[in-house]
Amino acid sequence: MKECLARVVDNSPLCDTMFQLTLRCDGLFEDGAEAGQFVNIAVNNPSLPLRRPISIYAIDRQKREIRLAVQAKGEGTLALLRSKKGDELSLLGALGNAFSWFVPNNAKRVFLVGGGVGVAPVRCAFDELSAKYDCSLFAGYRNVGLVYGLDGIEKERVFAVSDDGSFGEKALVTKPLGEQIEKNKPDVILACGPAPMLRAVSDLSEKHGIACAVSLEQRMGCGLGACLVCSCKVKAKTPEGYAYRRVCADGPIFDAREVIF
Repeated sequence: MKECLARVVDNSPLCDTMFQLTLRCDGLFEDGAEAGQFVNIAVNNPSLPLRRPISIYAIDRQKREIRLAVQAKGEGTLALLRSKKGDELSLLGALGNAFSWFVPNNAKRVFLVGGGVGVAPVRCAFDELSAKYDCSLFAGYRNVGLVYGLDGIEKERVFAVSDDGSFGEKALVTKPLGEQIEKNKPDVILACGPAPMLRAVSDLSEKHGIACAVSLEQRMGCGLGACLVCSCKVKAKTPEGYAYRRVCADGPIFDAREVIF
């Protein structure tokens, strides 16, 4: 992990509530960057001292660029929304572990599951892993206006649903996931999204005896493991039966069997 300066290459809309920030950051690629990792990005506003942790949405190693899918929600992300081409932003990264670490060496088929902003890191993983494995992407959205991350993927490899039925079937993403598990059981499931979705994906994987890794969405303070704001509960051999792990430093990806949702 190191601090590096990134130059804004592009800032454009992605869906109704999200925008895509493309950054050139040579320093980030000196130690490598992988799908599942995130960057801690400084906002060019002295009144907002805390960096914002954002998952990597796409990686272009040849151009030494990354793309971030950013939800314009709070003051920090709205400040990033105002970034212009040529602006410089300070990054810490790449931080955290990578999805590839959880894929068994002998795996052949990988299912990737994303919900909402969690579609971004699993789409990045799909792009990286599909060259080596048979990958399918499962995506859940609230409505058609929030759909992103599906461009350029063969239709037969995408299973997308929405809460209101305005895009694909009206269902939770676990419905097509469960159906495809019955038809083409994968060797591993990789998921990122809200906790209820991750809990349901974890339950499905356990039911069918499938290895599963989940990337947790957690509020962060420092992003470096010092402040403990992003601590999560995991199973442990302690008197209480659990311990706390830091999502930023020990994750953000964990074996689903360890996580107490």
